[in-house]
Amino acid sequence: MQTIPIIHMLPKSIWKLIIQDQWVDFEKLHASLEHGYDHNDNAKDFGNGYVIMKKDHLTSRRPIRTEAEWIRVFEAWSTGVTLLYPHRSMELKKYRLIVDEVFRASPQNVSPAIRFDVEVRRKYSRGPFRMDDHGELQALVLAQMYRPSATPTLPLAKRIASDSHQPSPAKRADIPCQLWNMGKCNDPCVNRRKHGTCSECGDSHRAYDTPTCRASLFSQGKDGTSADA
Repeated sequence: MQTIPIIHMLPKSIWKLIIQDQWVDFEKLHASLEHGYDHNDNAKDFGNGYVIMKKDHLTSRRPIRTEAEWIRVFEAWSTGVTLLYPHRSMELKKYRLIVDEVFRASPQNVSPAIRFDVEVRRKYSRGPFRMDDHGELQALVLAQMYRPSATPTLPLAKRIASDSHQPSPAKRADIPCQLWNMGKCNDPCVNRRKHGTCSECGDSHRAYDTPTCRASLFSQGKDGTSADA
C-alpha cells in the first residue's frame, strides 16, 4: 500500500490500522503528515514479547484545531480506506457532508464537529455500521450540540431548545416540533407541539430525513423560532 502514489503518504502504522478496519487517531495521523516524518514507523520485534519503537513515533501527536486541518486529515484517511475498500467511497463522501453540517452549525467553535467525528469513528470501531446513516448519528450530534462550553450557545442547540418555550396551548399546537424533526421526540409531544410536519418546508416528513431540509435545520444563524411563538 505504501508504494501506491497518493497525495498524502501514510505511515505503516496507519496502513495497518486501516487494513484491519480499526480506529485511527487523527491527531497521530496529523503528525505523520508533517514533512520529515519517518513512514517506516512499525515497531521492531525485539523478542521475548518486547518491541522497539522510536520515541517520536510513540508520542508524536498534533492536535486538530481548524476545519481545514480536519479536512486534510480526513482526506488522507478516507483515501486510504477507499483504496482498500472501494465500496465505502460513497458512504464516506456522504459522511463528510454530515460533518460539514456540524461545522456549519458551530462556525465560531470547531470542537463539536471534531469531537463528533471522533465519537462516530470510535463507535464504528466497536461495531461497524454505515457512517452516513443519520439514525446512527443523531444522538452523537445532539450530544455535541448540548455539551457544556464557554462559547455562546450553538445555533442548532438554540433551534432545538426553542421547543422548551411556552406560548399559549393553541399557538403551541400549531408549531412544528423541532425535537420531532430531529428524531428526538415521541408521540405524544412532551411540549404539545405538532408532529408529522417538517419545520423547514411544511411537508409531511422529518426535516432531518431530507437533505435540503436538514441543511436548513443546521443553517447558521437560524434559531428555529416560529413567528407565532
